[in-house]
Formats: sequence, structure tokens, C-alpha cells
Amino acid sequence: MADTRVKLQPYEYVSQPQRKETGVSALIEDSPIMRDYLGKDKGTRGVIFPYTPVFSLSANAQYNPYQTTHSNYSVLSYAMSNVSPFTLTGQFTCGTMEETRYSMAAVHFFRTVTKSRFGQVDDYRGAPPPLLKFSAYGDLIIKNAPVVVSNFTMTFSDDVDYVDVLYDNVDFHSRIPVIFTVSVELQPQYLPTKQFREFDIMDFAKGNLIKEKGFV
Repeated sequence: MADTRVKLQPYEYVSQPQRKETGVSALIEDSPIMRDYLGKDKGTRGVIFPYTPVFSLSANAQYNPYQTTHSNYSVLSYAMSNVSPFTLTGQFTCGTMEETRYSMAAVHFFRTVTKSRFGQVDDYRGAPPPLLKFSAYGDLIIKNAPVVVSNFTMTFSDDVDYVDVLYDNVDFHSRIPVIFTVSVELQPQYLPTKQFREFDIMDFAKGNLIKEKGFV
């Protein structure tokens, strides 16, 4: 049975790059906020949307128009194809303390992966925000597509109750809505060498590139 859940995972939890210290997985495993809920051993290995989000997928073929003198119609010249950014809008809830901590971990994850490595004490300063793997709705929609998070928005509504987020071993105290909406924009990020070496339209038409290579 294919996994059809909508999820966003650290690249290292799906693949095994050589330098995982610069990835977000190292930050998750070292964070008391995320480790037990999004981590590799105890958690969900990234963020799994608990409820089906609103999702949009758009594929584009771009053409440049050329107009000849005294003609009635333009001639189109193909320029390129691309995939528009994915947008996800989903809800998180806080019915129990475990669910509340998971929702808080997801929010903290999105805030973390939109930041670069920076600062005098960071040995990996200069590294951009991490590359992630995105999957949604099974083998023939999106399967382990490489993406970066270009926007994250959380809505703090004024018409719901708020709940305390408490942790056992760390002195953090926050309050978040018992139900809130998260919007995430994901940008597909395919390396030029991967496109050149692995993309084949016949293989894409068969579905193999979607399931096995992460193309969209």
C-alpha cells in the first residue's frame, strides 16, 4: 500500500548525503522541541500534515509569441517548461498535550527551515536553508520531490481558545491556538546535473520518474 500522506522530510531521513551535519536533521535531533516528535527514532521523520491540506499543483509550458507583418495570428516559439511552487494550507490541532507538542514542533520546524546557517559560532555558516523531500498523495502525484520552503505563515486567530505548551525537561512556556492554519510555499529544486542525467520524457510518461526519481 502506497504512503499517501502529505509530508515534508529532511533530505537525510530519505537519502544519505555525505555531509548530513549541515542538514536540518542534525538540528532536529539536537532540539528538545522537535526531537521526540519529528525525529528519526521517536518521531515522524519530519512534518506529516495531520489533516488533509488544501494543495495546488501547476505545471507550465512557456511560449514566446512572434508576430509577422500583416498577419492575423501570432506564431508561438517554445521557451521552457517548469513547475510552479507548491502551496499547502492545512490545519493543526491541540487536543492533548502530545498533539500540542507535535503542532508546536511542526511550527518550529517550518521556522527553522526558512533560515540559513549564519553567525560567528556556526561552523557551517553560509549554508543556505536546507533542501527537503516532499511527498503527497502517493506514487503518481509527488514522491520525494526535492524542495525548499520559500514561505511559511501561521495564523493566530482571535476566535479560538489558546492552550499552554509545556515540556518535561526544558523551561519553555508558550501558548498556541487549539486549532490553527498553516500555509507553506514549496519551491521545486532540481539540480541541473540531475535533470541532464536522469530526465527522460518516456520514463516520465510511464510514471517511473515520479515514483523513483522525485520528478514532478
